Amino acid sequence: MVFKQWRSGDGGLAKGGKMNQEVLLNVKQVAQYLQLKESTIYSWAQDGKIPAIKIGRTWRFRRADLDEWLERHLKSENSAKATEAD
Repeated sequence: MVFKQWRSGDGGLAKGGKMNQEVLLNVKQVAQYLQLKESTIYSWAQDGKIPAIKIGRTWRFRRADLDEWLERHLKSENSAKATEAD
């Protein structure tokens, strides 16, 4: 995985004071977003079942990666149901 470096000259802020890099979510935020238990998120991150980045001892998640992962799983689930119906 490739990480983009923060620009030190602008303090990580673009025009209008907005972050020029995507903010990383923590386990609690992901659990709330996916409506799952935090322990499930930890387990899935450790098992590589959900896109995650380990920084030191903490797991972090990019919202865009989670959204893509969710879309892939919803599509595969829907295609599996369609196959069962045939």
